[in-house]
Amino acid sequence: MMGTGICHVIKNKIGVLPSAIWASLAFMLMLLWGASSLAQDAQKQKPPISVGGFDYRYLPQHRVHSFNCQRPACVIGSEVSYIIFAPTTPNFEMFKRGKEIAFRQLQARAAPDVTYKLSDPKRVSHKSMTVFVSEREARWSGGAVRYTKSTVAYFQKMTVSLISSSSSKKAANANGSLFFVGLAALGVAKKKSNESTVPADLEPAK
Repeated sequence: MMGTGICHVIKNKIGVLPSAIWASLAFMLMLLWGASSLAQDAQKQKPPISVGGFDYRYLPQHRVHSFNCQRPACVIGSEVSYIIFAPTTPNFEMFKRGKEIAFRQLQARAAPDVTYKLSDPKRVSHKSMTVFVSEREARWSGGAVRYTKSTVAYFQKMTVSLISSSSSKKAANANGSLFFVGLAALGVAKKKSNESTVPADLEPAK
């Protein structure tokens, strides 16, 4: 109905246009409607797991659930994001190579006043999941610092990639762990009531 009304107005104003122009106009309208629909879907999207104190955004192009801390408890400005994939096979060597390549690319683009440090990746095995962890530190000459913790968890039903960053290392670890606990509950098919679903060194700091 909307498209017909627009076409009717254009015809009344400038007469009948060549079919190629009508096709171009129709294509542009489809793009506009599609973009509007995508934005509405992003606004309506609800995260599988969320934590209080964080603003939420969904990035549909990459299926990223993104959260920004708005309270002092999680250190304002801290960020957490995650993507849920179909289940994949863990490959620690590939994970390490990927982090090393990304780190070298980051260093190549770095401003002169920033220094990056990458820790050795770690692997944590649990009977219900396999977890790979990598930590990175960015330090500016003015004293600012940013800690980033990347976690990839492999479950029977899904694979999760989670990134937590903050100006506080403690907050980066704690915030990421809070989200990870909820994601682990989704990923673990079955659990005993007296058994933790999360490896001890990945549980939130108390």
